[in-house]
Amino acid sequence: MIYEITNLHGLFSDVLGLSENDFEVFQKLDYSKTSCADEIAKKLSKDKSTVQRSLGRLVIIGIVKRKSVCLCAGKKGRFFAYVAVETDVLKHIFEEKLRKDFEEKMSAVDGL
Repeated sequence: MIYEITNLHGLFSDVLGLSENDFEVFQKLDYSKTSCADEIAKKLSKDKSTVQRSLGRLVIIGIVKRKSVCLCAGKKGRFFAYVAVETDVLKHIFEEKLRKDFEEKMSAVDGL
């Protein structure tokens, strides 16, 4: 299990260019349950703004989805909830990124 997590951390770092902090935030997400930045920040003992920045990067890359959620009945306002993409989607994102990087490097080699 530790090997798999280390291997996954390497993929996040090398392929997607994400930091260890981004990886830690991603690990706290689930694809079957939404979480808010406050919950994740408490679990990681990190500042909420730090977690929000990581979530923003994860959303931009496409491995996390953001949903706007209405507060409880009778209260005004909304908050954002986050959910990780399913494993198949994550795998596809890694494959596409690796394929694109490989093609760019081969193009550079062909240009020699």
